[in-house]
Formats: sequence, C-alpha cells, structure tokens
Amino acid sequence: MLLSVCLFAANAIAQTPPAAQPSPSTKPEAASDEILVSRPGATGLLEVAPEKLPPPLVLSRRVEEVRRACQVIPTVVIVPDEASYLEAIAHWTPTRRFPILIDDNTRATREDIARFVRAFEPTDVVRWHAPSTAATPAEAAMTQALARTQGWAPGEIEPATFLHSHWSQHRPPGIVATRIGDSAWPAALALAAFRNQPIIFVPADKAPGTLANAFAPRELDALAEFLAKACDDLAITSPGVRWRAVGDEIETLTICLNCPVKASIGGKDEVATTDQLGRLGTVAVPGARWGWAGQIFGSQSQAAYRAMCALFLHSKRAWIFDGYESTPQWNAYDGTAAAEVLRKALFDVELIDDPKGSEREWRARAEKPVKADLITVTTMGNSDFFELRPGICRPGDVPCLSLPTAVHFTHSWSAQWPARRDTVAGRWLERGAYAYIGSVQEPYLQGFVPTPGVAMRWATGGTWGLVGRQDGGRFAQPWKIAVFGDPLMLFGDPLARSSDPLPLSGSTSVSENAARGLKEGRYGPAISDYVLLGKDDIVARLALALSREKQASQTPGALASAIEPVFRVGTPQQVVDLVAAMPAGEAKDPILGDVLWHAAHALLKAQPDQRTLDVLRANLRDDLLERDATELARAWSLSSSRADALTMLQELRPRYSNTPQKDALERAIAAYRAR
Repeated sequence: MLLSVCLFAANAIAQTPPAAQPSPSTKPEAASDEILVSRPGATGLLEVAPEKLPPPLVLSRRVEEVRRACQVIPTVVIVPDEASYLEAIAHWTPTRRFPILIDDNTRATREDIARFVRAFEPTDVVRWHAPSTAATPAEAAMTQALARTQGWAPGEIEPATFLHSHWSQHRPPGIVATRIGDSAWPAALALAAFRNQPIIFVPADKAPGTLANAFAPRELDALAEFLAKACDDLAITSPGVRWRAVGDEIETLTICLNCPVKASIGGKDEVATTDQLGRLGTVAVPGARWGWAGQIFGSQSQAAYRAMCALFLHSKRAWIFDGYESTPQWNAYDGTAAAEVLRKALFDVELIDDPKGSEREWRARAEKPVKADLITVTTMGNSDFFELRPGICRPGDVPCLSLPTAVHFTHSWSAQWPARRDTVAGRWLERGAYAYIGSVQEPYLQGFVPTPGVAMRWATGGTWGLVGRQDGGRFAQPWKIAVFGDPLMLFGDPLARSSDPLPLSGSTSVSENAARGLKEGRYGPAISDYVLLGKDDIVARLALALSREKQASQTPGALASAIEPVFRVGTPQQVVDLVAAMPAGEAKDPILGDVLWHAAHALLKAQPDQRTLDVLRANLRDDLLERDATELARAWSLSSSRADALTMLQELRPRYSNTPQKDALERAIAAYRAR
C-alpha cells in the first residue's frame, strides 16, 4: 500500500522563493484509491509499525490511540461559570468523557452550543452547577483537576508529582500553554485533559499584547524562550519526554492565549505566531522546527466551544468553493480535485467550482446556511474583501453555518485581525467556525498548501496543525500562515459511546425545562432552551405564532433568539416578518443584520412588498452600507419609481454622521443617480 502517499513528503509545491503569481508548473497532488489505508478511522494507520510511518503520521497514530482509549457519555453538559466548568472537567477519566460547554447567557453563545448539539447528536442536554465550594481557576486548582482526569485521587502523592510520573509512562504528544486570568483557559484544560498533555502556565509579561496588535520580535522570543525552558524542565521531571526535534515525544504546542497572532520581523513584514513558535532559535535567526503550533483565543464560552468541537466531533461533510479560474496557473488549487479526494474518504461534499465560482453564485448559496464540518475556499483579496470570478464579496457575505466548522481559506490577509468581525477570518469565527487556517499577511500563493493536498492530508490522518503547513524550501523558515484551533485535531471515526450514567449529581434536563416553560406560558425561556437543543422547527413554530399574535413585547429577546433557527428551517419571508415584529432596537444585533440580508437576497431578485422594503431600510448594515443601499434602491424602484427610490436614499442622510458610513451612502446616491 502506498502509505507514503499520505502526503507529508509527497505533497510538493515548487521549492522556490515566494512570487506574486503561482508557478505554471505547480501541479495538484494526485488522488489515489489507496489513500484511505492511512486514515485514522480505517485499520491501516493503527496496524502499520511506527518505524514505517513518517513523523507526522506517527503523531496521528499516537493521538488516535489516546482518543480511542476512551468512550463518550452522549450527554452535553452546559455550565454557567468557570468553577462549574473546572469541576465538570475534573470528572473526566482516561476512559470516560463527555462534552462541556459554558453558557454566558448571550444569544451568540447559545447559537454556538446549538451548533455543537446538532453535530454531536446527544441523547440528552443538561445544565449543571458545581457546589459553592468548588474551586475557581488557579494554577493549583487546574493542576489538580488535570491530575484527576488522568487517574489521580486526593490523598495520594501530590498532583504535580503524579502527573510527572504519568507523563514518563504515557508520553504526551504536545504541550498546552495558557495564563491564569486569560479567558482562553477553558480550552487549555480540556485539550490537556483529553489529549494527555501538560499545561504550561505563562506569566503575563511573557505574552504581552492582545489580538489587536503584533508581537515585537523580542516579545515573541521571550515567550519562546520561556516555553523552551518549561519543556526542558518537563524533560527532567518526566524522564523520557523529549521535545527538541520532529519525531520525538512533544510534537505540538497549543497556545490558549488572547495574545497577538502575528509578529513583526522588520519594517512592515510579519509572520504568524503559530509558525514562529514550534521552532528553535529566534525571530531574527530561526532554527529547525521541533513541533507544530495552533492558537485558540476568545471568551471563556468561545474557548470551551472551540476545544469541545475539536475533541468530540467527527468530520463527514465538506463545502468546497473554488474561486480560481481553470488555467494551468491555478489548477494546483482545484476544488474539484479536492472534492474527489474527500469523496473517497466517504465525505458528503458540496462543490462549487468554475464556471460557478462567482460572487453571484456565492451570494445565492449564502441565502441558506451551509451545513458542513470542513470548508475550503480559494479566493484573492485583503482582510476586508475577497475576489471571486467575477465579483467581490465582503466579510458580511460569509455564509451562516448550521454546524461547527473547520475552515481552510486560501487568500491573502484574511487572518490579519481575526478577532474583528469586519475581517474575513473574524466573520467565519463569529459564524461558528472553531478552527481556521489563513494568512496574517501576503503569503503569496505558494505559501498555501494546494487545496487537494489539504484534502488528502485531512483524509489520510493529518492533524490540523500540519494539514495547511508547508515546511520545505522557502517555507523551512517562519512564514505567514496562521493555524487557529487544536493542532492535534484529526479526522477519525466517531468515538464509541458509553452507557455509563453522567457522573455529575444534580443536573437538570434542558428538554424537560423547555417543555415545562412552554406549558406554563414562559415562551421566551422555552425558546432559548429549544435553541440550545437544536430544535429549530419547534423554535420557528413558537416564534412565528408569537409574532402573529403580537406577543413579542411580552417576551423580550424571544424573536431575536428565533431569527437564526427560522433562517435555517423557514422561508426568507418568514425571517423578514420576524424582524418586522421584533421590539424596537432588538433587530440591531449585527449578526442578525447579516442573517436578514442573506435571507432578503432571494427576495430582492423579485419584487418585494413594501413591508419587506421598510424592514431592510431600517436594517442597513454599516459595513455594507453602500451595497445594501444600492440594492434596496433598485428593488424600491420596482415597487414605485426611480425618483421615489432616490428620495428614499436621500432621506437616509440624517441617520449617518460617521464619516465612513456617510461617504458610503453618498457613493450609493451618486451611483444610483448615474444609472
């Protein structure tokens, strides 16, 4: 069997310095009927002797063996606070685990939980609150919780001593770094516990800055030096654990910190934090790679969500959008070739490729949510737009997601500011993507692994930290492709489910609570509960009935909670009708604005009624004001006249005093006058 096809050596792109255009000789990685022998879910990978596998697949095998050693209790546990999350994780064992998510009472978080529930398909969803005596996150409490997940019991040796002995016998595949007080810590604890990894606690002065800026070289060097010292200490306290080269025990680094995702390397040039870390040397003089890094950031609820998706979900659906033309220069990134690979791995694939890779096709597809576990897109542009063939889309055009999704985005600058929703990566993460590979700056096309290669790496057992990473030629040096998410996540078969009872006393069923709320006429809480359960059909029926009976004012927030479920299962007109029935101000949520305009795109192609036009006029999006206003004016003229449409645009002027929005509206007015 051609095990070596699994690509890490076989996936070749030109070993040349970056250029503005791809090399015409670049060819896609060949698909093979034999690739599936190394897929973790198949028998091949676990049966082949380790010495016959390249280091990346040895890593995949180790991760898969740890993953398969446990069973999953098919209950989703929702907790309200950090103490409850920590205590719930501590109830994991090496052979029994269950997903835990944090509900911070925001609509966006509940949509994330609903995405997870739809994908995981649990037998039950429960809420659980730890006793008031439960510990809050601190280094000692997290270390004790981690030790409990690996089999330590109070009264034995100290938890740290237990862990060091444990890691000597059960070699960890990577390390996880976080900081007490950083909101990304829930991901660190979950990934360390599930994947048998040490947690390195980083002092605040070793990871300065935020997601809104870049590391200075000396700052990133200081963080790398601290982590190297921590790994050296680990090698002493846990004999046999090595880390300084690819192919030894420690192969990955997961940065669970809201720190910069990029580092300045001189002038305006920058590299991805996750490509600089994992190497020996310094920013100025980088050394050899010792491991592959990934980064998880966000709020506590987001960090928990992103970790649980990586640990408990199984990839089986893909959405591939190829925005490149079909010419020799671009065919190395061919979406059709990638789809062929994934279909051989038994993925259900939705493919949009040339001649359909246009803005028109993209926006038409975004009229309904995308249901996929893996998304690959090829485009060009900057952080605030992406070019298709033909046409230009904006971050607001990123489709809504029905399921948690891992995204590989071949495009310059998309991950420049991933915490901002006015950027491409930021919008994908807001939509529910839990993992993302994209560029923090201009990487040139050769900086990206060709899409068929990404597909083959994923389908044949590559971990997330490696599937989008180039390591040969020019890319033996740090470059600009950032990896967000668990670098040890991989595509394997679903984990076996356990019939054991949930080991948390005092949990309450969300389903029973939702039914009780409905029976007692508490429609707002009932709708929120049914959203968490992923019961979109029930939510839609309840919300539409409330809107018709004009009871929305008595159930604050209920209709807002129902907009996305109705978008998934209802009609575009029903989405508009719900927004029209919402109390004043509730529709101003920018996420709901995107949902409204995605739905309305289909209605604007025809001749919408005046009520629809009025709803859209009241909900123009600031970041897409020029286009929204122009499209609204065109539809308005169909219902009345061109003069009335122009008057409508002019009457919007008092609404906008902010210069960018004011200028955008004036451009729309000028363009409409010139028609």
